[in-house]
Amino acid sequence: MSRIMRQWVLGCVLIGCGFLIWWAYVYIPDHETMQETVDEIDSSKHRYERFIEKRKSLAEFEPGKDKTKQVLSRFSDLMVNGVTLDEVNSTTQQLIQQYIEKSGIEIKSYKSLPPQSWGEYKLARVEFYLDASSQRLSDLLDYLEHLNKVIRVERLTINYRTNQENDLQVSLHIGTLFLENI
Repeated sequence: MSRIMRQWVLGCVLIGCGFLIWWAYVYIPDHETMQETVDEIDSSKHRYERFIEKRKSLAEFEPGKDKTKQVLSRFSDLMVNGVTLDEVNSTTQQLIQQYIEKSGIEIKSYKSLPPQSWGEYKLARVEFYLDASSQRLSDLLDYLEHLNKVIRVERLTINYRTNQENDLQVSLHIGTLFLENI
């Protein structure tokens, strides 16, 4: 091989090595950094879009809007009047007792039960012992369902007796949601 040819080969090898060094130390790290930046930009775009969607959905619940006042008004209508658990029990007992007296169900006894918890809230509880026919009991349960108060039947025990007008002996536990400072 001639000297000029060796110089050309050596020059090409040096240029190739220089290109490989540039590729390994400059291009690839810069390309990876650029790809990470593009990924971060995409992620930021998605977070921004989710933020805008949340902001739009939360804009409906801004304080002072009529909708919030309507919801609070409806919620307060569902509550049974009373400042303490005993007052709520008394009001619940009166509501149910008024219906029972009109319907012809016989009240054997009733009593307040110790309060329980429903999640983080308290439940005022009252128990009724009744004698009723199946139709009248059904009407009472229908009344409780459509009362539009935060009252629930916690336990219902029924004993059947034959040859009597009010053929059912009923133990009915009622729970009423109680929220303080509302």
